[in-house]
Amino acid sequence: MSRNSSTSRISGIALGAVLLGVGACSANKMDDFNSEDWQRVMLIAPMSTPMPANPFDTREDEDALARFGQRIFWDKRGAEAITVDGPSGKGPYTMLDASGQPVLDPTTGKPVTVPGETGKVSCGTCHGSTYLVDPRTSYPISHGRNWLTHNTPTMANLGYFSSILWTGRFDSLREHGAGALGGAMTTLAAIHFIYKYHRDEYNALFPNTPLDPALDPAAPDAARFPATGNAKAAATVNGKPVMSADGPFEKMTLADQAAVNTFRGNMGMVFEAHPRKLMTAGSPFELYVNNMDSSQMSASAKRGLHLFIGKASCIDCHNGPALTDNQFHNVGVPTQTVFPPGSTTPGTPDRGRGGVFLAAVNNALMQLRTNEMLDPLSQVALMDGAGQYNSDNAALGRAHLEQIDTDSCVERTNDPAFVSDACTALFYPGAPEDDTKTPIVPAKPADPRLQTCIDRHASVSLCKTYDPTMEGAFRTPMLLNVAETAPYFHTGEYATLRDVVNHYNQGGGLDGTFVGTKSPRIRPLGLSDSEVDDLVEFLKTLTGNPPDPNWMCDLSLPPAAAGTPATAGGPCASP
Repeated sequence: MSRNSSTSRISGIALGAVLLGVGACSANKMDDFNSEDWQRVMLIAPMSTPMPANPFDTREDEDALARFGQRIFWDKRGAEAITVDGPSGKGPYTMLDASGQPVLDPTTGKPVTVPGETGKVSCGTCHGSTYLVDPRTSYPISHGRNWLTHNTPTMANLGYFSSILWTGRFDSLREHGAGALGGAMTTLAAIHFIYKYHRDEYNALFPNTPLDPALDPAAPDAARFPATGNAKAAATVNGKPVMSADGPFEKMTLADQAAVNTFRGNMGMVFEAHPRKLMTAGSPFELYVNNMDSSQMSASAKRGLHLFIGKASCIDCHNGPALTDNQFHNVGVPTQTVFPPGSTTPGTPDRGRGGVFLAAVNNALMQLRTNEMLDPLSQVALMDGAGQYNSDNAALGRAHLEQIDTDSCVERTNDPAFVSDACTALFYPGAPEDDTKTPIVPAKPADPRLQTCIDRHASVSLCKTYDPTMEGAFRTPMLLNVAETAPYFHTGEYATLRDVVNHYNQGGGLDGTFVGTKSPRIRPLGLSDSEVDDLVEFLKTLTGNPPDPNWMCDLSLPPAAAGTPATAGGPCASP
């Protein structure tokens, strides 16, 4: 089997089928677990298989790439201005005089505004705790650059996930990594940051696509790469086509845009390699089940394990080497109406997997098919496993998308009106001159890729309706280190493991408090208070050793004194 075989992403249940005989032969009814019980225990044996390879990347385990990611993890020097006050720094504010009145600019007569602080945010801002989560519980939560509406998940053991984030929006760590710096800076600011501070290391890692010397502010052609900016967002807002003005990125040549996108693809490999080093092996339960060491678990925790694989049915979704089935379920978590601070307008209801599925699958397939008819420089830049910047195994990435589409599509159509509308949602259709405005708004031409999209899909059956169970569904979180990764669920709704177990014991939240329909698996469990306690005690045994500090120390700091070990976020060990 090749390293890129799609079977490398084996599910927990399939894994269990492979392992059924392993524990059954050796269990000898340890701690009142009979052979059938032990077969189920083996389905949740932590780290029982190696972390699977990313089928869309051939460099995911290179130490040099991981070290580069580690170096950037703590580096705040490229972070642009804080936009939201918070623990990371102060956002923009109006200067006040001694009497509390705004200070006016003598030239313009307008209040003087001080921009937000810069250099305050890095990856470590939200992932710098021992088990790589943000422990804050407020919702929504600010890290300084913007507001986040999902609880920050752990970065540990992420290579066991078959897609990334609560909604599975990204097909791999590599696709997610292509935009990882976006939390601190725009894409153009990011490439300038890497050029200024990390150019030689980057170029050594990617000798075939080195950074352009024009990124040097002193270069005669430095204007080719503006200091900041992102590519324009999607062509629709609230389902209606829009056409924002071209920004700095769109005003660059297509060749220079492609160079920036190549940089994004390369950084995706960097931010895949580093998290794969952040493992947390050695939990008491891992030692219990893999080493047959009964002393690792208390009597209460063992009773909790019995519940986990039996009465409580946790194993139905929490199985495999990271205790996640890598699927999406609606478990009825109450979802608050989000009002970004200072706003009286509620945010869009959180549809979970249902809200991102079109972008992840149908739209991605449409863009890929459109790209087939375009020259390389005119193509839509795609960072997923099938895209031109993640092309180590693009055919497999394409097959992966098509398989998800096949499995989840309920209704298909090749109706010309639907095809036209679908393409228009991706590519701006143009607008006539508006002479009712002063000054007159000139006509806006259609994106030339629109007609290409329509032509390409005239005979292709597109998915019109996807599986409705995805509405309000979120990824089954891994349970490794769960006692150390509060708050819980995608909202950070619950502060303690007992809260979480009680949520399931009650059969989830009340209908109407969340989007979509609760999974039929979520039903009252009938656990007593003592059984809840036992289940919590078992969950505590899933805490492994923190990630190796040699992969979490700050490489920008002077090394620690000889003989002093590395510390996460602190000095690395002396060479």
